[in-house]
Amino acid sequence: IPLEFDISTEKIKKELQTVISSESKLKLSQLFSFHDYSDFLSGSSQFDIEFILPGYIRGHALAGSRVSIESQLKGTAIKLFSPFKKDSKSEIVFKLDFTELSKKNQLKFIYGDILRGRFISRDDKLEGYIIAGPKKQSISVQANQIKLVGSFKEMDLRNLSKFKINSNSLSGNPFFIDNLNIGQVKLSSTIIIDTNINMKPSQDGPIFTLKNKDFSGSVLLRNNQEIDLNLDFLKLNINQTQEDTFFVSIFNNVNNPISFSVKSLLMGLKSYGSWSFKLLPLKDSLALVDIQGRYGRWGVAKNK
Repeated sequence: IPLEFDISTEKIKKELQTVISSESKLKLSQLFSFHDYSDFLSGSSQFDIEFILPGYIRGHALAGSRVSIESQLKGTAIKLFSPFKKDSKSEIVFKLDFTELSKKNQLKFIYGDILRGRFISRDDKLEGYIIAGPKKQSISVQANQIKLVGSFKEMDLRNLSKFKINSNSLSGNPFFIDNLNIGQVKLSSTIIIDTNINMKPSQDGPIFTLKNKDFSGSVLLRNNQEIDLNLDFLKLNINQTQEDTFFVSIFNNVNNPISFSVKSLLMGLKSYGSWSFKLLPLKDSLALVDIQGRYGRWGVAKNK
């Protein structure tokens, strides 16, 4: 990337250091490698880039290096799902700060009021946190653990499949979600309100625990792309019109085998027992297999 830099020597915290700075218009994808997500970035913005390096002057200590990148991202469009998307006319504060410290390296970032965080790398291990939303959070982070906390007002997952998110990327890293609250999740034709989410990695894939007033349970996104959905209870409150839309949206969006179980299926105030089945996507249809259920005195058993 052709950039023009200014170089100067400045006294920072009583030590002389070399400052290399640039104000340049760049594409976000030119600064960072976003792999599969570069297609969702367009336009360019003004970036302030600054390198602070040791002064290499006799009689002065060699201070740690620092790199900072800052922009309002005006002119850049980010075509991700809500709340991360933005159009090219809007502004949002973007800051990235990398600092070399004694025996460790620190990375801080800010993306408006949506995300902020800090990562520390030492002894070949990574630890840190990511905070969603503007509220202050109390966080305890263990070694070799990255934790997401906080809240999002809204998350629109209706077109999530086009973003090529691979659950395998969550299995081999120390990423956890700790009591993240999402005020409104848009999922196909369904809107899920006020949901608390936890997640921990496992050998089989990431395990999510979900809870709100309509359901509670866990979701395992297996490394082989199959999904295990195990609920303690599920409340269904859908009328005939919603029911038609609901099942059409399931047909259009299920692309992986799903093993489903619920201990208590509720419609209104009435419980319809416990049920389990497997949902298999075929070429032009969905297959419902291994159905088991118990309701009152009768039940359905899986054929052996």
